[in-house]
Amino acid sequence: MMEEAERKLKEKEEELGRLRSEFDEFVESSKELEQAMEEELKSKDTEMRKLATRLESESKEKKLLQEKWNKAEAERLDQITSLQKQIDALKCNEESLKGKNARLEIDNEELQARDRRMESEVMVLQTKLDNALEKIAFLEQDQEDMTSTLKETNQRLLDEIRDLKAEIVALRSPARTCE
Repeated sequence: MMEEAERKLKEKEEELGRLRSEFDEFVESSKELEQAMEEELKSKDTEMRKLATRLESESKEKKLLQEKWNKAEAERLDQITSLQKQIDALKCNEESLKGKNARLEIDNEELQARDRRMESEVMVLQTKLDNALEKIAFLEQDQEDMTSTLKETNQRLLDEIRDLKAEIVALRSPARTCE
């Protein structure tokens, strides 16, 4: 039994040696693993700080961009409002111009109608004037003819009066000689 106990003791000592060896290996690998994890943790911590700095920077940039966008949006809305007012004013002006145009077209049509009436009246008056001028020309011709005839008649009458006076004088002269 003792032998058996010694044998068991030896087995246990071997097992203990083996377990110590495994434990030492485990401790060594744990230290290596811990060191690797600490290095990775430092690396991750550095990376995390860089990302936090980057996040803060990008948050500031985002805030700045948001402010710019809000300002641009406000300006865009102001421009839209201004343009809408201009459009409304232009529409109002267009309506006013359409009304003026319609009135001008009516006035133009009235002027054209009056112009046509005046042209017609001018043509009638021109015809009357032409007829009057023709009549005047005929009357002037008649006057010239009558004047010529009257001159001839007057001359003939004057000649006859002179002849008659001469006859009267001739008739009186022998009668005076008879007296």
